[in-house]
Amino acid sequence: MAAAFVVSPRRRRAVGNLRFLAGRALIAGVPLAGVVVVRAALLQGYRAEGRDPFTAGVLSVLFSVVFIVAAASP
Repeated sequence: MAAAFVVSPRRRRAVGNLRFLAGRALIAGVPLAGVVVVRAALLQGYRAEGRDPFTAGVLSVLFSVVFIVAAASP
């Protein structure tokens, strides 16, 4: 009975789906970490210029989105 579960199509499908989702999460994680680092650097730079926290946050998000769109365009 246990041997049938080890090689069953249902288990292979479940393991395959898990591997696929884990791979996609790792692929998406690297650029996301880059976005976090760039946004933090932008936010720190705007705060060092003396901008208020709201304006610094909006500008860092805006330019992060611009960088992402520019990098994604062919």
